[in-house]
Amino acid sequence: MVMWQLWEERNSRLWDGNSNTHVEIIHAAACNYSEWDKAQKPRNSTCYSSVVVSCLAWHPPPVGRRKLNVDALFPRFVAIGYWDGSTR
Repeated sequence: MVMWQLWEERNSRLWDGNSNTHVEIIHAAACNYSEWDKAQKPRNSTCYSSVVVSCLAWHPPPVGRRKLNVDALFPRFVAIGYWDGSTR
């Protein structure tokens, strides 16, 4: 999913002149993975362990205020996690 998102980012920068931060790219990949993971599960399954990903748009803080955005990714079968944050 990350490679797909990187390819989309490359095309967006090349053809549309748009660019995203590395946090936005990883977040979009996690959202894509979450949607894919949900599609792999049977609808009537009673044993369902879902990936929780919040796919919300960023909004700037009110004038005179600062906003801290953080995000984390902890893959299931890897003993390492990723986190990042930004202040605006």
